[in-house]
Amino acid sequence: MSVGANIAEGLGRGTQGDLERHLRIAAGSAGEVEFLIDLAVDLHGLSGDRADMIREECDAVRRMLNRFVTTVAANRRS
Repeated sequence: MSVGANIAEGLGRGTQGDLERHLRIAAGSAGEVEFLIDLAVDLHGLSGDRADMIREECDAVRRMLNRFVTTVAANRRS
């Protein structure tokens, strides 16, 4: 939820700078999800196989966010 909410907030603020900032915050939120996955595995609330699948999805989201940040930053410079 936090990843999507940060993207929406950045888009809603109306400037490329705010969008870039909130995309970076969203990428940080994806990192938080990875920590929570590890915690859930440690507490035996999540299986290793399921955790690996979720980690792969988090990595994919982070890559998309990083590409989006790169695009927004490039547009700001041009």
